[in-house]
Amino acid sequence: MSEILPSYLVPARFIKLDSLPLDRNGKTDKKALLESLGTMRESETRFEPPKTDFEVLVADVWKEVLQLDEIGVDDNFLDLGGQSLEAIRVMARISESVRLDIPLREIFEKPTVRLLAGEIESQIRSILNEEKL
Repeated sequence: MSEILPSYLVPARFIKLDSLPLDRNGKTDKKALLESLGTMRESETRFEPPKTDFEVLVADVWKEVLQLDEIGVDDNFLDLGGQSLEAIRVMARISESVRLDIPLREIFEKPTVRLLAGEIESQIRSILNEEKL
């Protein structure tokens, strides 16, 4: 897969399920699916909450857009159910909050709270350093 797709589209892992949880209408119950993945995540990795201001900002926006209660710094946007429309909303809100135009591709290239927050902080530091000159 990595020979054909860009790195941000290659899944970090595959999870085999016997079946997908369905809602009353026979459609995939995304909330139940995310809850079951959250349980699996707890057993695989330790949850690490956001610490820096930028990590808190990114996590808060993700929680709002993805309608989740808890997001750790190493959670992956795509693994949490984020898709292109949610990515657009997330990046628009973050860009508005930091008053900086951050390209949409950043959320796909840096899909964790830690990586995206680090990129935002790096861009802001770069701008501040340029202004000092």
